[in-house]
Amino acid sequence: MKLLNRSQKGFTLIELLIALPIIAIVVAAATGALIQVIQSTSTSAHMVALRQVQTAGYWVSKDGLQAQSITTGPGVGFPLTLNWTDWNDEFHHVVYSLENMPSGTLKQLQRQESVNGTLVATTMVGQYIDAASCAPGNKTLAYNETLTFTVTAKVPGARGPQTESRTYEIKPRPD
Repeated sequence: MKLLNRSQKGFTLIELLIALPIIAIVVAAATGALIQVIQSTSTSAHMVALRQVQTAGYWVSKDGLQAQSITTGPGVGFPLTLNWTDWNDEFHHVVYSLENMPSGTLKQLQRQESVNGTLVATTMVGQYIDAASCAPGNKTLAYNETLTFTVTAKVPGARGPQTESRTYEIKPRPD
């Protein structure tokens, strides 16, 4: 076997033994970073789903606590209608409805508010709504009855859809 003399090019065994662990460390770091990016998109989708159900619950709860009258629609309880008179003797009429999103399968929760018969705001309070219901359905609640509002959001994510669900119980105020 012929040995390399100094003018010949190549790597020695010691150089290869040093380079291989360095390459392994770089590959491990890149793999870890890639896994973290994939998990962060899944976490991000979950946070969006959580924010949607919290926002929808906040608005329905806020209006429900002020309402002197709550009427639920047939089926799953939509449209949900809430009415109250505030301290300025202004009459508030708020209607929540489920509208189809452009995707077709998911819905968005819309809030329409009228004050003294004049429409003042139409707001989308929740997107990616997979299911929403108000119980009891098709009824005007008495002041001692409880409205149960359940909402589920399903947000598409890199590792499949992320789902979050919450149930809120709201009692209308007495007249």
